[in-house]
Amino acid sequence: MNNLKLGVDVVSAHNLLPKDGLGSSSAFVELCFDGQKFRTTIKEKDLNPVWNESFYFNISDPSNLHYLTLDAYIYNNVKATNSRSFLGKISLTGTSFVPYSDAVVLHYPLEKRGLFSRVRGELGLKVYITDDPTIKSSIPIPATESLPSKEPSVTNAQAQTVPNAATNTHKVESRHIFHHLPNSTHHHHHQSSASAAPSPITAAVPQHGTKYEFDEMKVESQPPKVVRMYSASSSQPAEYALKETSPFLGGGRVVGGRVIHGDKTASTYDLVEKMHFLYVRVVKARDLPAMDVTGSLDPYVEVKIGNYKGITKHFEKQQNPVWNQVFAFSKDRTQASVLEVVIKDKDLVKDDFVGIVRFDINEVPLRVPPDSPLAPEWYRLGDKKGEKIKGELMLAVWIGTQADEAFSDAWHSDAAMPIDSTPAISAAIRSKVYHAPRLWYVRVNVIEAQDLVPTEKNRFPDVYVKAQIGNQVLKTKNVQARTLCSLWNEDLLFVAAEPFEDHLVISVEDRVGPGKDEIIGRVIIPLSSVDKRADDRMIHSRWFNLEKPIALDVDQLKKEKFYSRLHLRVSLDGGYHVLDESTHYSSDLRPTAKQLWKPPIGVLELGILNAVGLHPMKTRDGRGTSDTYCVAKYGHKWVRTRTIVDNLSPKYNEQYTWEVFDPATVITIGVFDNSLLGEKGSNGNKDLKIGKVRVRISTLETGRIYTHFYPLLVLHPSGVKKMGELHLAIRFTCTSFVNMLYQYSRPLLPKMHYVRPFGIMQVDMLRHQAVHIVAARLGRAEPPLRKEVLEYMSDIDSHLWSMRRSKAHFFRLMTVFSGLFAVGKWFGDICLWRNPITTVLVHVLFLMLVCFPELILPTAFLYMFLIGVWNFRYRPRYPPHMNTKLSQAEAVLSDELDEEFDSFPTSRSPDVVRMRYDRLRSVAGRIQTVVGDVATQGERLQNLLSWRDPRATAIFITFCLVAALVLYVTPFQAVAALAGFYVMRHPRFRHKSPSVPINFFRRLPARTDSMLLQRANLWDTFKRAHISHNTCFHLPKMAVSVSKKKSKQSKKVEAREICFSYSILINFFYRIPAAVFLLILIFLWSSSTTIISGKIIHVCVSSRKLNNLYCVSAGTQPNFDTPIPVINNSAISPSINGDIKEILNVVRDDLNPEIGKKVNADRKEEVANTVQAVNVVLDEQIPNAENRADKDENEVANAVEVVEEQLQLHRSWKSSKNHPVCDGRGIYVYDLPSKFNTDLVGQCHDLVPWADFCEYFNNDALGQPIPKLGKGWYQTHQYSLEPIFHTRVLKHPCRVYNEHEAKLFYVPFYGGLDILRWHFKNVSNDVKDTLPLELIKWLEKQQPWVRNAGKDHVFVLGKISWDFRRYDNSPWGTRFLELSQMQNPIKLLIERQPWHVNDIGIPHPTFFHPHSDDDIISWQLKIISSSRKSLVSFAGAPRPDQPDNIRSILINQCNSAENGMCRFMNCSSGGCDQPESVIELFKESEFCLQPPGDSPTRKSVFDSLVSGCIPVFFCPFTAYYQYPWHLSADHGKYSVFIDQEEVKQRKVNVVERLMKISPRKREDMRSFIIYEVLPGLVYGDSNSQLEKFQDAFSIAMNNLLERVTRMESNAQ
Repeated sequence: MNNLKLGVDVVSAHNLLPKDGLGSSSAFVELCFDGQKFRTTIKEKDLNPVWNESFYFNISDPSNLHYLTLDAYIYNNVKATNSRSFLGKISLTGTSFVPYSDAVVLHYPLEKRGLFSRVRGELGLKVYITDDPTIKSSIPIPATESLPSKEPSVTNAQAQTVPNAATNTHKVESRHIFHHLPNSTHHHHHQSSASAAPSPITAAVPQHGTKYEFDEMKVESQPPKVVRMYSASSSQPAEYALKETSPFLGGGRVVGGRVIHGDKTASTYDLVEKMHFLYVRVVKARDLPAMDVTGSLDPYVEVKIGNYKGITKHFEKQQNPVWNQVFAFSKDRTQASVLEVVIKDKDLVKDDFVGIVRFDINEVPLRVPPDSPLAPEWYRLGDKKGEKIKGELMLAVWIGTQADEAFSDAWHSDAAMPIDSTPAISAAIRSKVYHAPRLWYVRVNVIEAQDLVPTEKNRFPDVYVKAQIGNQVLKTKNVQARTLCSLWNEDLLFVAAEPFEDHLVISVEDRVGPGKDEIIGRVIIPLSSVDKRADDRMIHSRWFNLEKPIALDVDQLKKEKFYSRLHLRVSLDGGYHVLDESTHYSSDLRPTAKQLWKPPIGVLELGILNAVGLHPMKTRDGRGTSDTYCVAKYGHKWVRTRTIVDNLSPKYNEQYTWEVFDPATVITIGVFDNSLLGEKGSNGNKDLKIGKVRVRISTLETGRIYTHFYPLLVLHPSGVKKMGELHLAIRFTCTSFVNMLYQYSRPLLPKMHYVRPFGIMQVDMLRHQAVHIVAARLGRAEPPLRKEVLEYMSDIDSHLWSMRRSKAHFFRLMTVFSGLFAVGKWFGDICLWRNPITTVLVHVLFLMLVCFPELILPTAFLYMFLIGVWNFRYRPRYPPHMNTKLSQAEAVLSDELDEEFDSFPTSRSPDVVRMRYDRLRSVAGRIQTVVGDVATQGERLQNLLSWRDPRATAIFITFCLVAALVLYVTPFQAVAALAGFYVMRHPRFRHKSPSVPINFFRRLPARTDSMLLQRANLWDTFKRAHISHNTCFHLPKMAVSVSKKKSKQSKKVEAREICFSYSILINFFYRIPAAVFLLILIFLWSSSTTIISGKIIHVCVSSRKLNNLYCVSAGTQPNFDTPIPVINNSAISPSINGDIKEILNVVRDDLNPEIGKKVNADRKEEVANTVQAVNVVLDEQIPNAENRADKDENEVANAVEVVEEQLQLHRSWKSSKNHPVCDGRGIYVYDLPSKFNTDLVGQCHDLVPWADFCEYFNNDALGQPIPKLGKGWYQTHQYSLEPIFHTRVLKHPCRVYNEHEAKLFYVPFYGGLDILRWHFKNVSNDVKDTLPLELIKWLEKQQPWVRNAGKDHVFVLGKISWDFRRYDNSPWGTRFLELSQMQNPIKLLIERQPWHVNDIGIPHPTFFHPHSDDDIISWQLKIISSSRKSLVSFAGAPRPDQPDNIRSILINQCNSAENGMCRFMNCSSGGCDQPESVIELFKESEFCLQPPGDSPTRKSVFDSLVSGCIPVFFCPFTAYYQYPWHLSADHGKYSVFIDQEEVKQRKVNVVERLMKISPRKREDMRSFIIYEVLPGLVYGDSNSQLEKFQDAFSIAMNNLLERVTRMESNAQ
């Protein structure tokens, strides 16, 4: 008889909504459950009513309890109208019902009944399940009663009231709010108060009182009562299903995924039950007494409480030992009240007593994290009688939880037996966290070998290359080296783990004979020296000398100078994710390279609570037992709980946390039996698997706590077996919802898996190697994570054949297509007019879609939307788990299981293997038939126009011609409507024979006639194998045909089911695709159009609701031409002794007059100043020019106009975008031979005679860091621009690796370093020009250079333009830029030649190289508030032999200034060698003087601007005509100009002139410099991540890309 009842105590309500118009309500509660309805009494005029009434519902079907819902409605009684108004409701599902012993009063917030309901307040209920037969169910409300009565007689007939002695004040105190942990003291107090004055009902209810102790942990440590909840979606047996629980955790009770908080403060360990432990930390001892005759002592400590005892390691002959060990005793298992810490002396026979320290458990302090660890104290030792003796012991004793940091390293009393209480055993059973090593793919590209020396001279070597890393060995194909050189060009892939311990060993071997190989040579490459890459960029190949592996004497080694060589390209590919588990349930999808990692999207928290009903895995003392631990894996992090010894229901209560980077990942939790404890079983020393659980992160709702018992299902040779249940609490918290949604649009694997994918065999092989590497590394940890554990968690054997899994996959496929089969069957019923009304409606709908084809896609998507909304209410509430029916594990045959558990290669008898092989052949034969049928239909389709059957082809093309004419003159909608009505015509107009098109199609020929047939007697052999022939693809029947266990009837049923599905599939393929294809044609025909524009064809799709056309275009690419003038070499190579007029005339005549407009009239004054500056520059640069007094001022003005026009052209190329936008404009970086770049850097020791440049090329040519100036400051040399720029271009987002995808080509030639090495050496001009000429020859062999004559190429040169424009007999510089081939490319230089349009100036590299926007902002804030102590400063070298030089004049004026208004730093004495001094000088100055030096430009200009110092220019060529991309055209905003001729003629005092500038104007100029100019003058470091700002490199590259766009538009 069923006595199970649901008890509901309606306690009180709080803060209800007033409904009577007088600020109050008369409330009552109505309870509904399982068709029964009860009501409480009415509490008049009370917004905080108290009922304390109990109701009991009969539970008709306990197995259906989890489907039932308890609804509690609160109404306001309206006397005037005898009606009621709604105040709120509560709905509790059956998953939250608990036994009476676990029930507490919880206050639930009231919920709305509808969208426009208005409610507030809380309702206090106590809901529980009881099976006490003495409790009678309450009397339900009669059906005729509409309102509850407030008379006591009626009320008592409906409910049994439990009076409460507590007052309203006590009621408020005992109420449980959701924001606190449930208080166990309140729970017990409520029970005790109820028992003090029991009613007849409550007296019959058993009282579960609990003794209240100091530590309050007795209630929390009680095992949670499991509510047996079986998933409704599961069709497998109930014992294998998921079971939801409602346990008390650290954060409160979990009800329906939510935490019902009590009054306690929540802790960080809120997903596990709080467990208290007595911790004892034994630190050390001192002054211990000698116990042996020799005066020595071998001490160890024994910590004992009750029956549990922990022992430290012992030290030999040590009177001041140090242990530092922690012992943890479970508080639930300790019954003694005294803790004893004993020091003993280790002896052979019996250990001697040394001293003891005792503690009273009740006096031990309680420590609650995040309190700091308890400080240990010295305790005097006592003898057995308690008297103090010599010696002290340092201890710390406290009570804590598993949240204590000492928990993981402690020896646990519940994790070891007294017989095994040794340090070795305790170390092997502790809980630990492991981090798997970072794995890399090692790609070895074996290109070729040269100069091979075979051992036998009379034969050509048959060579191959063997590569080995650790246990991984791969070989190339064999190549016969007829020329003693072999070419392979094969990729070999390995897996390596950091830190790299194994070397890459590559040997070239000669196949002398079968099974006999001889090594020709070998090379060993440390993996730490291999280049790493995160993309598909090309790694430089290298030649390696092959050394003989055999030992030779020293004399022979000296004689043999000749080596064979091997050409290799080796790289560590970090752009891949190294697969160490199946992609179907991978726990991490990030690439190896950390710079490609994205921020986490959330946090995954796992609480491993306990396990129940575990199957015994070993015997001990004649009984079955297990020593279990759990392992959880997610990402690189593996966790292992402590081993619970000798317990079939272990309680772990350990919580762990992982960062989640992708929701499409899976966490795996496994349970194992520790083999180190006890005797070895049949499996040797391997840990036995008990079961595992997988949970996919994407199936979890964010913020919800999932508490379930997961069945541990394991497939054994005897069948599926349940090994127990694992209780877990899982919560996924999303930290970035937008990033999580963005992940659904990203590829599952990193980009490299799609750019350079691996083959299937490669993936399996590499995954196998990765698992073994991880297992080897984690197996060396302490305690080790054993190999069998990792293989089981990673499913290393999941790729092997299994008949059971094959059947499971087949039925999964059938389930996927079941919806299509249903649609096909429905459409067949429509065509057969089974339901005329439905058929007519479908005809009407079809006609509407034909007339309005733009409704097809909206209707389809709206239909899918409505289906999704409808299915929302039936969405899964629990994460999926192992399904035995889906896995075909219930009906699997023993022979199939034996085959699945067979080793590879097989170990079974030949007869069994032959039988399985025949079975596999039968299955493959069915698959072969299906594939052949599909191929036949495809060949028939091809033969429609192939004239294989000339009559059939003639009929078909005639039909096509007629159809074209008919469709041309007939509206397409009419044709589509007629075709649809014909397909769906009434059965009266149908014939049983197939239609004409089908008959025609089936008569077409296929290539089956050309297939070779098998032997005639093979079919007889097949029949003798008792495998019946069936035209249906019956995979399950093939699986059971060799077994006699199933009845014939079951076989027929299965065959009928599969054949029916197959027939529906055929029917579907004949009907549905035709209809869908017809609808698509209707839509495309009615909405598409074709536009022909010039040589381009646009196929466009439009809609009546859209105004724009969406087109796909095709056409030819226009010729690529650049409208940039080619400057004649004669214009830039004048004679030094020529007339200046001729120079300017040639420059003016050769420049394109369409470059720009005439200079504006309002700039005449600036032009006049520039004219004078031109004269000075020409005087200085061409000192031997004659007839200076006869210069024509007009011609000079014309030259200045040309310069202005060029600058306008350069500024027109400026990009308006703040970030690189590629838009198909790729940048291709030439892979030059190393002699053009990296070899020049290698000559850093002797570039110049007086300095070593090597230190300047550290940190990607940024130099050594300058800590004094802060982050981002380096000692950068002014000539380091070329390697800095090269490094940045290699990492540009628009870089492409295919030259055909590029629009801009970068030539990484270090021409500045090339000329620098010859500047101060006595070499001929031919030597200086050697490398540039070789570069030109190399470029002329490249197709992109030849295609556009170098117009789309760019060079970056780190010296001034004059160094590359050597005139006829001058010994200075090279003729690189004077070569005719170099006139078309763009040259970026630190100083441009003013009259060359393709020379563009970019800033000198400064000392500041920011990494992020914050670096720039912090420096801006620093210098904007810097104290400017000096008005003027000048840093430079004087010209003592040139008194009329502008530098000498400026130095004299500065030194003569009063009150230190001007500061001079003499660079000739080494004062400028320290960047700190220069930057400090400029930071403290208002103005910085920048006269021209050896050339017009100066690096000091940019150092002053970066320091916020206003530059003072004396020549416009210093900056104004140099840097149009990086400096504003309005020069007055950031600088001051003073004509140098006025300074030389002593017409102006610079200091006095600068004093007249107002402070307000200075601040405006400085603000403009700091906030507008400064970011664009610095070069970020090689890994810079600037987003708000553009540095000098970004500006240059964006403008070059903009120039490419202009070039293409002009070419069109």
